[in-house]
Amino acid sequence: MRKDNVRDYAISAFRYYSAMIRVIENTEKEKITTGKIDKAGTPGVSRIPGDSRMPWISKIPGVPERLDLLAVQNTIELLGKMKHGKSRVEILDLVYFSEPEKPLRRNDISYRVCKASLQFFFSERQVYYFLRDARRAFAESRGLRLG
Repeated sequence: MRKDNVRDYAISAFRYYSAMIRVIENTEKEKITTGKIDKAGTPGVSRIPGDSRMPWISKIPGVPERLDLLAVQNTIELLGKMKHGKSRVEILDLVYFSEPEKPLRRNDISYRVCKASLQFFFSERQVYYFLRDARRAFAESRGLRLG
């Protein structure tokens, strides 16, 4: 498979986004169990980074990390509007967002792509195309050159 020049960066940004969302969800669960819940943690509130309803984005150290999170969120929204949008977002979640705290090993993504193709009834080639579109959308949203 031909490697595009933003693949590794985009995959690490997707995994970083997933790790940050999991940290936020765990802290919200702790607030709910202890009874300490604020307006930002109320149910039904959107979780869009950079939105006024998302105060956690300002707690992320470093501007590049914030821009990566915003670009990933924009990518998810853009994929949701495309053809097979719901499936594309779920495939992205299954392949790139699963187990972000563990380092990637050899063939991890290949196994996840195979699992996604069986689960969503798309061919493996089509799943790779969906992931390529997600990486390209991320690169455009982040302002990276595609070469």
